[in-house]
Amino acid sequence: MVLHSDQGADVAVFFVGQRDTLIVPTSSRRTSTSLLGSSKLGAISESRPHAPPASAVERSLNLARQALLAKQDPAGYWAAELQGDSILESEYILLKFILSQEDDPHLPLIANYLRRLQQPDGGWNMFPGGANDLSGTVKGYFALKLMGDDPDAPHMRQAREVIRALGGAENCNSFTKFYLAALGQVSYDTCPSIPPEIMTKERPTAAMIT
Repeated sequence: MVLHSDQGADVAVFFVGQRDTLIVPTSSRRTSTSLLGSSKLGAISESRPHAPPASAVERSLNLARQALLAKQDPAGYWAAELQGDSILESEYILLKFILSQEDDPHLPLIANYLRRLQQPDGGWNMFPGGANDLSGTVKGYFALKLMGDDPDAPHMRQAREVIRALGGAENCNSFTKFYLAALGQVSYDTCPSIPPEIMTKERPTAAMIT
């Protein structure tokens, strides 16, 4: 439905479902159609005579929408690989060794994936395209060493060089130091300690807990 406002501008009113109403200027109608999808809303029609050429933004929105719909499962949902930084893999391996569960048959596959995440110069980063991260590299190196990778293998030598260049394992974060301590590589004295009595305070802050 198209209404004429007292400011002299036409607006299009679309009823979405039973409650929601979308009101947009008619000049933006093509954009709203691209975003919502005419196949889902029968009330919206893209067949308008003398329509102006689509802008670069509108074309990009249309292409993005088409790409997203192309990945949709016929049942209606989307499924994709859960991705994160390399510590998802390295910390899982380290934890399995801490729990004496190193015979888990999934670990070799996880180690393969961890090797694929290693950067060409030997380190591991925290996001695609990011710089090498000291703690991530320490955990990646140690996890692969536990999995039986030869310390003299080229990828392991490169990892050690990155660790030294970034200041050495002694400068990694507290989480990494905990894993190292739990596996007997360093003393627990190197890990920051929080006295349990802190929880008896009347109002412990988030900083105290974390």
